[in-house]
Amino acid sequence: MNEKNEENWDEAIEDIRNGNTERFRDIILHYQGLIRFVAMYYFRGRPDQADEIVHMTFLRAYRGLDRFVPGRPLEPWLKQIARREALRALRALARKNAAYQELIQIELAKTRENRAAPVERTERLSECMARLKHFAKDLIEWHYFQGISLKDVARRLGRSPESLRITMMRIREQLRACLTGAVQS
Repeated sequence: MNEKNEENWDEAIEDIRNGNTERFRDIILHYQGLIRFVAMYYFRGRPDQADEIVHMTFLRAYRGLDRFVPGRPLEPWLKQIARREALRALRALARKNAAYQELIQIELAKTRENRAAPVERTERLSECMARLKHFAKDLIEWHYFQGISLKDVARRLGRSPESLRITMMRIREQLRACLTGAVQS
């Protein structure tokens, strides 16, 4: 942005500091596309989360205008606030996911207590694996026993990672059904 525009923002910021909050609307309208672009970098495929980042960015910017140094460019300051907000939101999601994972582990432990002894379960799993098609057995072997990522398996097979993820989900469903006795053939 050229100096003339930055001077205009300085004037707008001074007006906002003096109580003319309507001038902040001009800043929002001018920068909201850029800030949304920054937010979408962190939350691709999650426009709702990106919109929340945009909202929080302008809220924090408004509350922090007293710390903004006149004469400095506004754009980098707003982008930095957006990046911090996005990282804060990502950390919150990570904590939430960790809590969900912990709950899943607790539920799995409860389920294991109610199931057959480990030896019987292993034998049952072997029987269920034997019923799988050769390709499904290979996928299970590569991913779970050899530790090859689905992305690498997909690349080796010339398939998209998404199609392989869906295939693996179906294989796990087959195994789950077999282990719980829902499918006997």
